[in-house]
Amino acid sequence: MAAVKEATCMLFEAEDMFDPALEEATKEIFRDKGFDADDEQAMVALAEKYDGDPEVQAAIEEALDECAGDMLDGLKDLNLEEELEKIEVEGEEEAVVEEEVKEVETLDEASDDVPAAE
Repeated sequence: MAAVKEATCMLFEAEDMFDPALEEATKEIFRDKGFDADDEQAMVALAEKYDGDPEVQAAIEEALDECAGDMLDGLKDLNLEEELEKIEVEGEEEAVVEEEVKEVETLDEASDDVPAAE
């Protein structure tokens, strides 16, 4: 569980979660805890075995609580459902405007339909 906690905090605190260096850093954490992190099949099997395991989930949550500190406390105070609804509505409004813009012909397209003046 210690490796899971340490890796969780490292990933949480990373500026870029897609930084390739994080994979090696994660492997190093697991190596330090006695895992053969270079055996990808064994690590995948291990991840699958504990996927959804309540103890592992609890360890991840505990790690996030510890390494996120006040930031998570602030997030708990937010009404996230309400905020997500706002984002969804704003996204729908933007999609409607974009669709309306597509329906409007440009001046060049409109001039193709108009007969030339004699």
